[in-house]
Amino acid sequence: KTRFTVKFIERAANGQLKTVTHLSKLLKGALVRHLVSNSAEAGTAESALELVAGFSHPEGYVFRPELTAEVERATEIVFLRD
Repeated sequence: KTRFTVKFIERAANGQLKTVTHLSKLLKGALVRHLVSNSAEAGTAESALELVAGFSHPEGYVFRPELTAEVERATEIVFLRD
């Protein structure tokens, strides 16, 4: 069984990355709508990850595979707004 967690981050004024908390629920909802409307394409964990990679939000959040990592027995999927 594959587990995924999702994190939306942005650059702070000092250049460090920080988690977006105030829009997190809205952003995750948009991601879930994207996944549900395209769920026929996701048959395996790998294809589901490809489907996630195709998601971008109008606020400028895009999938960043180089920031995505295994964390505590789950894949943490990261979206960054630059």
